[in-house]
Amino acid sequence: MMSTKLILTYISLISGLWPIITAIINLKNIDFTLKLVAVFFCISAMFDFAGWLFLKRYLNITTSIPLLHIYIIISVIFYGFIYYLSFQQKQFKIITLIMTVFALTAILFYTVKNSILVYPSSSNTVLCIFLVPLSLLYFYQLLNLKEFIHIERLPMFWINSAVLIYFSINIFLFMLFNRLSSNHQSNFYMIPSVTNIIANLLFAIGLLCKPQKIT
Repeated sequence: MMSTKLILTYISLISGLWPIITAIINLKNIDFTLKLVAVFFCISAMFDFAGWLFLKRYLNITTSIPLLHIYIIISVIFYGFIYYLSFQQKQFKIITLIMTVFALTAILFYTVKNSILVYPSSSNTVLCIFLVPLSLLYFYQLLNLKEFIHIERLPMFWINSAVLIYFSINIFLFMLFNRLSSNHQSNFYMIPSVTNIIANLLFAIGLLCKPQKIT
């Protein structure tokens, strides 16, 4: 009988397909930004599959850990571009660009400093520090709209909520991961699995919404 941890791992892996499926279903109604989001989820699903191969012992740590470093860099680039397109105010766009550059610089620094063969605890932490403020800034934008709009019908409301939930919950885990024993690391993997399932469900809901213009 499979353990709860393993079941959650497989559900988390399968959940990565939910946003892709909903994007395909709603393809004619999504704009360029959401298509970019969908492309990112396709890339994310491929990396998740690589993680599954590692879990099944088809990939060794020398192969899998560098993939995590690459995925984090791709995540910063995609999320930076997605938020840049989603913000309406020029100053928010400038903040996004600056934060993206700083995040990429910090991640490359830690990758070289700590080795590409070591789990990217610091780089994941930087990714969280990069995305949590951006997601809060997007909510601030929604709270200051000039006209009334049903925010629950906005695709980015759901996508942004998923980003905030996933990265705000996991930031301390990523920060401390390399300091935990192997047994504790294995147990704590349940937290990213659960938050990943929740996030992918919210991503899927977002990609089912029809884009609306906000001002």
